Amino acid sequence: MSHDPVRTKKDFKEITRRGRCVVTCEFDPGKSILFVSHPVALTLSTAGDIDDYYGEVRNAWYRLCNGRRIFAVVDLTNLLVDVDASLSDYHARSIRTAEDECAIATVRYGGSMLQRTMSRMAAIGRSERSNVCRSRDEAIALVRELQQRGAASPESRFSPRQSLSPS
Repeated sequence: MSHDPVRTKKDFKEITRRGRCVVTCEFDPGKSILFVSHPVALTLSTAGDIDDYYGEVRNAWYRLCNGRRIFAVVDLTNLLVDVDASLSDYHARSIRTAEDECAIATVRYGGSMLQRTMSRMAAIGRSERSNVCRSRDEAIALVRELQQRGAASPESRFSPRQSLSPS
């Protein structure tokens, strides 16, 4: 019989760094949400940047969530994806790989209107529901809706291609 060790609140927060990539990940086990934010400006413009970023997020997910699938809530503030056409498919595959491995569903929020629009367009390109909100509170409310409508437990797999609401 296995059990999780007793953890304190600080055990669920991690600031990781690989090269220029600095990512803050904080896990709320009660809500099964991994919050991802960017404390300093970060631009993903090369394959190396993309690999560093998604590698750090996956590593933090594994350490904080013990490999358990979660809902990811990503703050777009301070994150800029500036890849040319030759890397856009690579970036999309990197997103898909990380989300398939780690997330029941991903909700993004914050950043500029342009960032949210680009995130929506990228989701359309992947044939997925964008799940982009203006604020953290809206993102958490959307996670609750997703949990109630189709992914009641972190062990179940939510299909982001299903439309949950007309928005």
